[in-house]
Amino acid sequence: MLLATLLLLGSAGIAVAINEKPLYSFSPGTIISASQVNANFAALYKLIYGIEQDLQNGVFKGPKGDPGAPGDKGGIGDKGGPGQTGPTGDKGDPGPQGDKGVQGDRGPNALEPLLVTETCAKGDASCCSGRGGMIVTSGVDQNRDKKLDIGEIDAIRQICNGGDGTKGPKGLSGQNGFGTSFSSVTCSSETAANTDSTSDNGTPCVQNGYDICVLLTMKMDLGATCSLTRDPTSGSWTLLATNWGNATNSRASCTMRCYKFN
Repeated sequence: MLLATLLLLGSAGIAVAINEKPLYSFSPGTIISASQVNANFAALYKLIYGIEQDLQNGVFKGPKGDPGAPGDKGGIGDKGGPGQTGPTGDKGDPGPQGDKGVQGDRGPNALEPLLVTETCAKGDASCCSGRGGMIVTSGVDQNRDKKLDIGEIDAIRQICNGGDGTKGPKGLSGQNGFGTSFSSVTCSSETAANTDSTSDNGTPCVQNGYDICVLLTMKMDLGATCSLTRDPTSGSWTLLATNWGNATNSRASCTMRCYKFN
C-alpha cells in the first residue's frame, strides 16, 4: 500500500509540475482501488510520451546560440546548361563609311546584237505568200565577225505588204491631148558664187505663150536653189537661180525647156 501511495504521489507531483491535474488525488493512508491507480499511471505515461515528442519537435528550446564559424568553400559545381536567349538589343548607330575599294579588272566587251533585213519581191511565193515585203533576221554576234551565222540566229520574222485594196471608181475623163507637132525653147538662170551674207538671184528666164515648161538641169551648191513658177494670170513661166547668203561660194545653175503644142 505504501509503494502504491508513493507512486501515486510521484505521478501527482509530475502532473502538477506540468500544470496538468491528475485524474485522481489521494491523501496519505487512504485506500485506493487498483483501477484508480492504473488510471493515474496511464495519464502519467501519456504526459511523459507527450514530453518526449515535444523534445523531439523542439518545443522546449533554449536560448539561440552564437553563429558558427563559416564552413569551407565548396568545390566548383558542374557547368549549367545554356540559358534562354535574351531579348534583341537596340539597333546600334551606323558605322563609318569604309574605304573605297580598288577598281576591278575591265570586263570583256559585250556581245553585239545584229538585225539583218532582206527585201522580198512581190510574187516570191517563199515570202509573205507572194505579197512581197521584208525578212528580218535577228540574233547575237557571238564570234564578233559582224554577221549572223546560222547558229547565231535567234529569230526570223516577215514583215509583209498589205493585200491589194478594193478597186476604186472610174476616174473623170481627161482633157483632149495635144497634137503631135510642137515647138520648144531652152533657157537658163545662173548665179555667181556668194561672197557676202546676202542671198543673190541670178538673171531670171521668162517665157510666155508656152503650154508647159520643165527643168532640164540643176546644179546647186551649199544651200542654193532653183525655182520654176507660172503666173496664173498671164501664164508666163519663170526660172530663177538663187545662192544662199549664209554660205561662202554658194551658187546655182538651172536650165529649163518649154513646149508649145499645135
